[in-house]
Amino acid sequence: MKKIFYLFTCCVIFFSGHAQEDIILTVGNEKIPMHEFERVYLKNNRPNMPDRKSLTEYMDLYINFRLKVLEAKNRGLDTLESFINELSGYRDQLAKPYLNDTAALEKYIREAYERMQKEISVSLILVRCDPYASPKDSLAAYKKIMNLRDRIVKKQEPFEKVAREASEDQYARYNGGYYGYSIAFRYPYELETAIYHTKLNEVSMPVRTQYGYFIVKVNGIRPARGDVKVAHIMIVVPAGSSQEKQDSAKNKIFDIYRQLKEGADFTEMVKKYSEDRYSVDANGELPMFHAGQMVEVFEDSAFALKHPGDISMPCRTEYGWHIIRLIEKKPVGSYESLRKTIREYVMRDKRANAATDAIVEKVKKEYGLKVDWSKIKPFYTLIDSTIHRNDWDYEKAAGMKEPLLTVGDKVYTQYDFAAYIADPKNRQTIANIEIMTNEGFKKFIKEKALDYYKDKLYELDENFRNIMNEYRDGILLFNITDQEVWSKAMRDTIGLQAFYESVKHKYMWKERMKADIYTCHDKKTAEQVKKILAKNQNNSITLEQIALKVCKDSLHKCISVKSGIFEKGENAVIDAQKWEKGIAVTPQDTVYYVVVKKDVLPAEPKKLNEARGFIIADYQSHLEEQWVKELRNKYPVYVNKELLARLEEKYKSQ
Repeated sequence: MKKIFYLFTCCVIFFSGHAQEDIILTVGNEKIPMHEFERVYLKNNRPNMPDRKSLTEYMDLYINFRLKVLEAKNRGLDTLESFINELSGYRDQLAKPYLNDTAALEKYIREAYERMQKEISVSLILVRCDPYASPKDSLAAYKKIMNLRDRIVKKQEPFEKVAREASEDQYARYNGGYYGYSIAFRYPYELETAIYHTKLNEVSMPVRTQYGYFIVKVNGIRPARGDVKVAHIMIVVPAGSSQEKQDSAKNKIFDIYRQLKEGADFTEMVKKYSEDRYSVDANGELPMFHAGQMVEVFEDSAFALKHPGDISMPCRTEYGWHIIRLIEKKPVGSYESLRKTIREYVMRDKRANAATDAIVEKVKKEYGLKVDWSKIKPFYTLIDSTIHRNDWDYEKAAGMKEPLLTVGDKVYTQYDFAAYIADPKNRQTIANIEIMTNEGFKKFIKEKALDYYKDKLYELDENFRNIMNEYRDGILLFNITDQEVWSKAMRDTIGLQAFYESVKHKYMWKERMKADIYTCHDKKTAEQVKKILAKNQNNSITLEQIALKVCKDSLHKCISVKSGIFEKGENAVIDAQKWEKGIAVTPQDTVYYVVVKKDVLPAEPKKLNEARGFIIADYQSHLEEQWVKELRNKYPVYVNKELLARLEEKYKSQ
């Protein structure tokens, strides 16, 4: 928690290229321009902040901060592998929003919104083909799907017949390839694009997806109906039910419908009759849906209802019988109202890859990206099946120094790629070594191009640079402060003891009483307890033994005890006592207390272990104070008072 606090509250500066600017502060060899100091001051001292500092006060704190970060750099903490990895992780997270080309992303969001204006009914035929199939296998699958298309287009065979006979979609033999109406985001992007580009009653050319090749027939096009929310009563008719079971279910649903028309409460009928276990506890309500999300018959019945509260005639689906009640209808919203939701869908979709690919193209155009595929060929034989067990040794490529990728001024060799592909997170599980290597190299190219773009972000985007500097200096500040203050205070037992001895008068106990407080439910019990305790002051007697003598009910019901050492002001019952040894009965509200006052302890310093947390915190403050003094002696600090005065004049009214 402490580390997160430092990362997000530390002020940070970027030091390069400001030679011509006014320098308000010099710490060691670091020069801070006035505009940078002003920026961090305003960031950390907004007008509504309760602990807002003056410029002079803030300058003093800022100098301490810069001294600590400078010391961390001079000790080489910014060169440690742990630091570099941590900062790189922050950079990758911070860069994510920048890694989608804004124009490309906007194009896909707009495109999806336009597609959401239409509902298209489709039938599909699939010929399966692994996404990493060999060219030979891919061609065979393509020829097969083209033959099926020719049967439909040239030989005029019904699409449904061909789908039932030859489609490799497991549902095609039941539905003839028919999938009904839907809108954007139901199908893979390539297939969705084919659907929206195919004319009514036409059959598309084959389209390749991760599942294989599809051909599409468009059966119908209509304006989008928006979203609808309904509740339903369902009588389940399992597949393969006997005619008797089917007739019984039909009679039951129509009897329910009759009762509803006669005024029965829909919610009560749901609770009484509905067999949909997923919605019955929600009064039959289903999540809002649009075209393609429910069985088509159900959707059509739902959208046919006009007004909230209207109920449908019983409708039959493959799952059983339904009576539907309309709750709400929503037309397709405006672009502005849906943009955020559409963007979230796009970012989970293959479209997001295309938006990222646009950044790779940008790197290629602006900085240069050269790929030598010929240098990949040796890996087809160098890599063997041991890579699938994560046993392949990339040091086999130790002598392979030929460049295979250049991004801007960065050059990556065959050996770099060997180390990359050896890591299982950087490759697909593909049996064919050649295809696996090629796919891994494509990923390598994209990642290195994006890495280069992230580096350029630091140079070109001021906001990104400032935030990265905050992370960098925040990590350095945390690490150096941990070494010099936090962990040091925990480890330095001798120093801590010496510090405690010098300041123990600050950690004082008030006057305290060592006592046992017995809680009794009535005065009679309290007097009995007092009498027993008075007789046994020198002999130990347990609560159980006392309870056996005074409680009529089971053990502990009529008395309880709390023992301890109580400081003045800590316990109201103790505070009400005379601070002297003895036994007293004290009534309070409806309860009686018997207080055995064993000893009165005078005010005295707390022992180290009794106030350890507070003492360590103060020792840390002491160490930090001494450390800052050392740093101020070690590094020269110069403040341009004239520039500081100029800023004070500027902000004096705020």
